[in-house]
Amino acid sequence: MAKKGKEASSVDLYYLGQAEKEENEKKKKQKASQKAKKNTKKKKKNEPKKEKQENTTKSVSSKLEDAYNMEEEIIIGIPKSSPPPKEKKQKQNKQKKVEQPQKVKEKPKKQKKSNKTNKTNKKLTPKQEKALKRRKLLLAIIKWMVLCILLAGSLIYFLLSPLFNITDIVIEGNSKITTEQIQSLSQIKIGDNIFKMQKSDVIKKIKQNPYINSVTIRRELPNIVEIEVEERQATLQLQYVNSYVYLNNQGYLLEISEQKLENSPILRGISTKEENIKPGNRLEKEDLEKLEVVLSILESAKSNEIGDKITQIDISEKNDFVLYLDEEKKIVHMGDEKDLSTKMLWIKTILEKEQGIEGELFLNEGMDSVYFREKV
Repeated sequence: MAKKGKEASSVDLYYLGQAEKEENEKKKKQKASQKAKKNTKKKKKNEPKKEKQENTTKSVSSKLEDAYNMEEEIIIGIPKSSPPPKEKKQKQNKQKKVEQPQKVKEKPKKQKKSNKTNKTNKKLTPKQEKALKRRKLLLAIIKWMVLCILLAGSLIYFLLSPLFNITDIVIEGNSKITTEQIQSLSQIKIGDNIFKMQKSDVIKKIKQNPYINSVTIRRELPNIVEIEVEERQATLQLQYVNSYVYLNNQGYLLEISEQKLENSPILRGISTKEENIKPGNRLEKEDLEKLEVVLSILESAKSNEIGDKITQIDISEKNDFVLYLDEEKKIVHMGDEKDLSTKMLWIKTILEKEQGIEGELFLNEGMDSVYFREKV
């Protein structure tokens, strides 16, 4: 009997030791599950390592259960070492809870990627591409239009401010016409906005005066207007009834006056009608052609120091321009515009030879037949 008691005690001790080992294994499993929970939060790269650890723990537990299958053996006085079914269910629920958030987190990511890929994979038709381009162009045009309108409005508001009101009008280049006359012709008033002034209109108004040949207007910001004028000069004159009409080298009629211009010859024999002889008008075409010959005769006469002695020029005939030298009491029949320099030399020599003798000099029949005819 004593032997049986000893054997029973040895067997009890053996299974008690085995139970302690199983409890240690349970603790290890719990620690492993906790580690698994922590590791699930890490990246997917560490997942294969976790699976290996779980497989090792499972293999160790399966070996121990195979070695000591407590369910098959019947031991007196020792309860079964297998955990209750409640604990297994709790472990399974914990594992499910750990795995579920991973699935919930992964699903939306996959869906987002798939949506992006679907958007990129969708190819637009050529019509749709054209429509998109048109929309982009329209939007760009609208933006630029709005910006331009805003800029233009702000610029106009700035330019119309009192800062740009005219305070002074400067007039240059005038000698015959006074500054007051030019200012009244321009109709520019002090206090007006400098940008409201239209240059073309002001130039037309100033040019109403026949003496004005050209006008240039400058805006000296913020509030000064500069007007530069080029005047016409009277070089010739016409005898009109009991008065004189001044004209320049271009044939513009400048002024009708009772006073005679000094050192300016009188043109006779013009074909321009009396109705058109008004300041601001111009001689007719036939007279303008003859005027070119007259100017060339006067230039040649000045170079030979005879220009001051010419008092009248008759242009009634194209082939015979007649010069009147009242102080010398002589009349010169020049002919046409050919050989003007030699003709002037003949005039100069005849004036020296026939000084004080009244008569006519004929140069229109050719240089070989020059002669002076004294008045009887």
